Amino acid sequence: FGSSASNLNPLISCRAIASDRTYSRSVLHIAVGMTQPGAMYYQTTPFPSVPREGTKLRAERLNIWAIPVVVILPWLFFCTLFVVASFSMYDEHPYLSWWIFGCCLLCSSTFAVGATSKDGPMTDRTSLSMHRNTWCNFLSITGFLATILGFSLGLANYTLNTQSYRAYLDMGNFTDVDPRSPGAAYLDAGPVTFKTGSVLHQGYSLGFKDSDTYCVAPIILGDKELASYDFWAVGINCCNALGGEFRCGTKVDLETQQHGGLRLLRDEDRKKYRAGVEQAVAAFNLTVREPLFFSWTLDPLDDMASMYINSITSLVSAAVGYLCLQLLLVVIVVGLHTTFKPTRTIL
Repeated sequence: FGSSASNLNPLISCRAIASDRTYSRSVLHIAVGMTQPGAMYYQTTPFPSVPREGTKLRAERLNIWAIPVVVILPWLFFCTLFVVASFSMYDEHPYLSWWIFGCCLLCSSTFAVGATSKDGPMTDRTSLSMHRNTWCNFLSITGFLATILGFSLGLANYTLNTQSYRAYLDMGNFTDVDPRSPGAAYLDAGPVTFKTGSVLHQGYSLGFKDSDTYCVAPIILGDKELASYDFWAVGINCCNALGGEFRCGTKVDLETQQHGGLRLLRDEDRKKYRAGVEQAVAAFNLTVREPLFFSWTLDPLDDMASMYINSITSLVSAAVGYLCLQLLLVVIVVGLHTTFKPTRTIL
C-alpha cells in the first residue's frame, strides 16, 4: 500500500495469493495485526478476479430466415432452365433460351460479388452471414450449379424425348397405308398405320454389321411379290445378321392385327439401314426405289405420347432430385457452421 501504509496503526499487511494454473478466482488475504497483546486476529477477504483469456465452447450465429431463400432460389434456377431447354421454347426461340441461361449465370455472379464486398448489403455485420457472407457464397456456388445442371439436363431431355416428339408433330400422319404403294408418295410421313394384314417378310430380312447390327425387313401385304419394296421395318441388335429372324419392335405379327410405325429420324442410322437394304437387294434380287424406314409397332401415336410423357416425367424427377440435393447441401452448411467450436474469449 506504499509509504502511507507504514503510518497506519494497527499495522496492515497484505498478501495476494496468485491464481492456480486453471485461472481460478484470486483471493486477497488481509492480515490485520493489532498492537495490543493477544488481540491479533486474521481476516480473509475475497478480491475481484483479474480478467484473463481462456477458451469457451460457443455456437456460431445463424440466420434461419435465410434458409428458405437459399433452398428455393437455386431450385427455381434449375427448374426454369430445365423447362426452357426441354420444351418448345428452345426449339422455337433458341436465342431467348440462351439469354435466360445467361441471366441466371449473371445472378449467380452477383451473389459472389456481394460476398466479397465489405460494403455490400450482406456484410459480416448482418446475421445472414457466417464467417464472411457464407450464405452469399453458398447462393453463388449453388446458383452456378443449378444453372449448369438445369440447362444441361434439359438439353439431354430435349434430345432424347422432346425433339423427336415435336418432329413427328410437324410430319404427316398417315393411316391405312398400303405397303405396295410407292414410297415417294409418303416422303413426309411421320407416324404411319398400315393396312390390316400387313406383315414383315422374314425371308428377306438381313442385318448390316457395324459394331452393332442394323436390322431391316420389308413390310408386305399379301403373298405376291411387290413391284418395289419401299417400306422397311428397322431395329438395332434384334435380328440374325444372316437373315431369316427379325425380332425388332412388337412381337405380335398377325395378319388380323393392324400395325404401324414411326419414321426413322436419325440420318446417321439411316445410312446404315440403307446399307442393309442394299445387301438385301443384292442377296434376294429385290427392287427398291425410295426406301422408307419405320419402327414396327401396334400404335405409333401411343409411342409418340410416350415420348411426351417421358419428357414430363424427366422434368418432375429432375426437379424433385435437385430439391433433395439442395436441401442436403443446406443441411451440410448449417451443420458445419453451427457445430460448437472452441473460441478465444475473455472470462
